[in-house]
Amino acid sequence: KDTGTKSFYLEHKGKRLYFPQTFGGKEAVNAYKQLLIEQDSRSPHKYYSETCNMEDADVFVDVGCAEAIMSLEAVNQAETIIVVEGMQVWFDALKNTFRPYKNVDFIFKFAGGNGSDDSFISLDAILHPYMEQGKRILIKMDVEGSEMSVLNGARKALSYSGSRWICAAYHKYGDFE
Repeated sequence: KDTGTKSFYLEHKGKRLYFPQTFGGKEAVNAYKQLLIEQDSRSPHKYYSETCNMEDADVFVDVGCAEAIMSLEAVNQAETIIVVEGMQVWFDALKNTFRPYKNVDFIFKFAGGNGSDDSFISLDAILHPYMEQGKRILIKMDVEGSEMSVLNGARKALSYSGSRWICAAYHKYGDFE
C-alpha cells in the first residue's frame, strides 16, 4: 500500500499499477490476477497478437482503460499514450500509475457520440491532431457494451489508414457481427 496515496498498487513488469482506494489489498491482488489471466495466450480477451501489437505505433489510445495495464506496458514504446476512462472510481488510480511518465494524456470522459460535452467525447475529436500529423495510431477499446456509440464517433479514425484497432466486442449478444 502506498502510504501517500492510501491506495494499493502492484508491481507490473517493474512499474507500479495502482488500484482505486475502494479496493482492499486482497481485491487489488485478485483484480491483478484476473488481468493476467485475460492476457494469457489462450484467453479470448487477449488484446495483442503477432499481427496486432505495439510495434510501429506512435500513439496508443486506451479507450475504457479502467486500470490501464495495457497503457502501462506501452508507456515506454509509444510517443503518446492516451487513457480514456469515464468511470470516476479509476481517475486517482490512473493519475498515480502514470505520475512518473510525461507522455500520458488523460481524458476523463466516456468515449462516444459525434461531439463532445461534459461527459462524452468522440474518438474523432481525440485523434484529429494525430491523424493530421500522420501518426500511426493503435486504439484498444474495451467499453463494456458501448462499442457502437464509440464507433459512431470514430468514422474518420476508422477510415484513417494509419490506425489499427483492438476491440473487445463480446459484451452483448450479436456484437461480434
